[in-house]
Amino acid sequence: MPLIICWLLISFVHSLRPHAVRTNRLQYNIGLVLSLIFGVSTLWVSMEYSDFSFFESDFSEYCVAVFEMEQDWHGGDIPPKRTRLAALLPTVFSQFNGIVNGLAMASILCTVLTFVLVYVWGAALAGSGGGLLSVGALWMMSPMELMPRFLTFYPPIVLATVFAASGLALWGRFRTPWTALLCGVGIALCLLIDVRGVVWALPFWIGGVCLLSWNLSVSNVFSAMALHLPIWGSWFLSWWSYSSNASSLEKQMDVRPLYVGFDEGNPLFRPPWEIDSHFVWGWFQPQEILHTVDFIWTQQRFPVPTAFVEWQTSTDGPIAEVQFWWTAVVCSLVTGSLVMWKRDFGRSGVERILILLCTISPFILLFYSLESLVEQNIRFYMHVSPGIAVLVGVGLAQRLPWERFPLSLPLSTSWKSMGWVVCMMALLIGTHLSSASPMSPHAEWRHTWRLNALDWGRIKRSQTTAVSLRPYDETCAERLADETLVPTVYP
Repeated sequence: MPLIICWLLISFVHSLRPHAVRTNRLQYNIGLVLSLIFGVSTLWVSMEYSDFSFFESDFSEYCVAVFEMEQDWHGGDIPPKRTRLAALLPTVFSQFNGIVNGLAMASILCTVLTFVLVYVWGAALAGSGGGLLSVGALWMMSPMELMPRFLTFYPPIVLATVFAASGLALWGRFRTPWTALLCGVGIALCLLIDVRGVVWALPFWIGGVCLLSWNLSVSNVFSAMALHLPIWGSWFLSWWSYSSNASSLEKQMDVRPLYVGFDEGNPLFRPPWEIDSHFVWGWFQPQEILHTVDFIWTQQRFPVPTAFVEWQTSTDGPIAEVQFWWTAVVCSLVTGSLVMWKRDFGRSGVERILILLCTISPFILLFYSLESLVEQNIRFYMHVSPGIAVLVGVGLAQRLPWERFPLSLPLSTSWKSMGWVVCMMALLIGTHLSSASPMSPHAEWRHTWRLNALDWGRIKRSQTTAVSLRPYDETCAERLADETLVPTVYP
């Protein structure tokens, strides 16, 4: 019910926007600035969602990765699950304010850029109104509000996947070699930023290939080359981004070490857990790809232990919040398809709907799989939030003619456009920040995320007390001995 009420209010205001062609550029630029403001505002709005000024997950691994990059940005021995590309921004910022502030500044920048790219993505699909509504929906998601305070590499990873999705949306909206190149760069970033990025890159690449018009015109040939050139180049860049001991896709996806604790008698889950392939982009052997596919397929067919299901349902997970956003996803799939059918680009309404589905599919599929994960960590919900937000924004972007409403005010279309933006901003801010609103940060359906800083806490205690540290903790503690452990860049 709260979602339906908000949906109707925002849809009504959105339906009143002017559609004159000459104001399209003005509306788009205003929306771009507003998305930037929304992104920056998360630094303050996040205080409504948590008492933690910052939090982390496996902090010592990220700290060591930045430390190794500082020592040798080309060949540093970074932790197996991390990549040099993901460590690049924190390493650059750490040169000015130390590692902790470097991680914080990278998270802030990536959050702001994610908001801007979500606007570009939504606007490419459903106009500037759809882009602004996508940003508004993203602004109401607690994982995204908290992302600038997350001291890990997940903000750069989220940014890379959103860049790829927005590149695919632009390639679908404007069929030029330049937008094809943007799409290809986005796919390449997914492949380089994390070994699991192939799960995002593959559907984006399939969508990009399907958008080629399959003719031999000069423009189409250049577009095909522009799409695939960055992907080809990423194979060689992966030798830099991934270390030779990088943890493979199979190892990170293997559920057997997780399930064995819930069903020790099942021979399928007993160690040793042998794996016949080792997929890391740029490092794997092409002949092993079938073994990788077979491994993933086998993982999907493993019976989920009953004890695991019972444990999942008995834990304090984000059940109400997931149900809320699932309702939004289902409703938006229907209305978003109608919106895309009525749009006026591409060859047909079916093609436009497919563009929408290709851009959001990795996010929605991950969202679908989250409830089966042992660890309900906020970082997974950060990753899916942009896709849900764009789907909601496009679903709300109904196109009703301005002339049907009795609003014959003596104002130019530009002033009406400005008035619509002001009304939309007021509605979004009021809907989110008002304590009486069903979208309030303290609404009953929202989940209180369990945030912590365990690695950081151990390292900090080791500065004054004898504490037994793990190898990564020890290296990180030595590196941070002469630095402040508390980030100073947050308000």
